[in-house]
Amino acid sequence: MVVLENFDIARQVIGEIRNIRNNKGIPQKEKISLFINDSDNSYNDINDPLVIKLANLGELEYTDKKIENAVSFVVKSTEFYVLLNEPVDKEAEIKELEKDLAYTKGFLETVMKKLSNERFVSNAQPQVLEKEKNKQSDAEGKIKAIEERLTMLKK
Repeated sequence: MVVLENFDIARQVIGEIRNIRNNKGIPQKEKISLFINDSDNSYNDINDPLVIKLANLGELEYTDKKIENAVSFVVKSTEFYVLLNEPVDKEAEIKELEKDLAYTKGFLETVMKKLSNERFVSNAQPQVLEKEKNKQSDAEGKIKAIEERLTMLKK
């Protein structure tokens, strides 16, 4: 189960990097740098070689600070920064983060409705409840990380 979770996170990271490449017109063959800010240790580095290979990274580093002049994204509660050779369009990134924030808040609201429904809670199997609680904590972590990044960009 943990292996599948870790692989799913790696898949999401690779997908986000590929989306950034497409949006910024960066060729897939060009090596880029990825920085990972994992302050709550929720990211398992076991899939780093897979991410490096499939995302064609020249560099993957762990950091404890926010990276300037980088495009960011959040998977679970871990922040990832793709360093660009060109200046970042702050307005476009703010707009994208606000869109992601609205979606994640809506998702959290849906999960909270399920968890506050007594009928759902009393009839659901324990693993289903655990999964919903994990979704809640992941969404809360992602919202916090996005809000911090927005605050940094709006300075």
